[in-house]
Formats: sequence, structure tokens, C-alpha cells
Amino acid sequence: MLNNDYLLNKSWERINRLTNQTQELLDYQKQYSELKVKLESNREKVKQMREEREQLLATLKSEYKTDTKFNFVLPENITEDQKKILGVLKQKLEILEPKKQVYRFLGKSLIKLPDEPNLLGIRLETFYQGQFYKPFYLLFSKQGEDGLKLERHTLPSHVPIQFLTEKYLDNHLEKLVEICHEYVINYVKSLHESTEDGVAEISHPNGLSEDFNILNDTTFYL
Repeated sequence: MLNNDYLLNKSWERINRLTNQTQELLDYQKQYSELKVKLESNREKVKQMREEREQLLATLKSEYKTDTKFNFVLPENITEDQKKILGVLKQKLEILEPKKQVYRFLGKSLIKLPDEPNLLGIRLETFYQGQFYKPFYLLFSKQGEDGLKLERHTLPSHVPIQFLTEKYLDNHLEKLVEICHEYVINYVKSLHESTEDGVAEISHPNGLSEDFNILNDTTFYL
């Protein structure tokens, strides 16, 4: 018959073995958690790199596929003085063109209406698989010295613009614009991915002259 000391020793051996196994399991769980965090971090980095790559492709291909240059043709039957004035204007427009391309690359640009100094427009570029598509617009009016009010927009109907303006407009305008831009990028992407033949309603932008026409159009409201 086994004595009590033997049974006690066996019990302690089993307890120690289970303790070691438990610790090993905890170590494995810790390693798994750390690897999971690293994996999620790498996924975010890959996502960011893909978005940056898509933006770069869109910028490069737009130089060949989308004509966004100013089509400036001197009218006939004008005086020499008028030709000189229009020539200077043409030069200024050509100087602005590279800056406009930089803003398009960044995806967001400011637009000021010449006849409406109290209004400020923001143009949100959209792109998919290396190609620019129809931009979206936000139009703000100045309220006092520092305040802004959203007057009109061309965002898709699913964008919670009222909630976003209430939350971010007063103190975090850049955040508001960034979120709206993300919405329209995903909107264009989802439209393309949901159809096999592309999306007819998404067209190429026609340039800055289109901006002024759209922002002056009072048919789009909140």
C-alpha cells in the first residue's frame, strides 16, 4: 500500500507540471496577442500604402487621360490693348495650373468665388484605380470673424453631413473635410465595384471653370 508521502510527492509533481503548462499557455497567449497587434498594424500600413499608390497612379495617369488645362483662345476682332490684357491673364492662368495639379494630388482644394468674397468652396477629388473622377463640393459662408456655415454641398445622400457639421465645423474644419473626402472616395469605389461595365454617372472633371458653375448653382442645398 502506497504511503502518504509518496502520494503527496506525486500530487506536488502533478501540480508543478500543471503550473508549468499553464505558464506556457499564458506565454503563448501573450505571444499570440503581440503577433495579432503587429498583424493589424501591418494591415493598416499596407492599406495606407495602397491608398498612397492609388493617389500616385491617379495623378500620373490623369496627366495623359484627363485634359485639365485651361483652354484659353483669344477672341477675334479685339484691339491690341485687349490682346495684351488677355495675354497677361493667360500667363497668370498658366502659372496657376501646376498649383492646381498639386492640390488635385492632395485630394482637397479651396475655391474662392470672385463675386462672393464671403463664400468659400472646397473641392474633394475622387479617384479609382489610377483615374480621377467627378469631384464633390462643399460651399461655406463666413459667419462673423471666425465662424463658418455650410450653405450647399454635392455630397452623396448617405453622408451624415448635418451630424458632421454639428460635431466638427466650429473647431475642426480639417477633420470635417477629411471625413467627407473619405466618404466620397469610398462612394466612388463602391459604385465601380458594384458594376461590371463601370459607372456612367461618374465623369471626368472639366477643370476650374466647372467649379465656379457648380458652386454658383443654387439647385443643390443641404
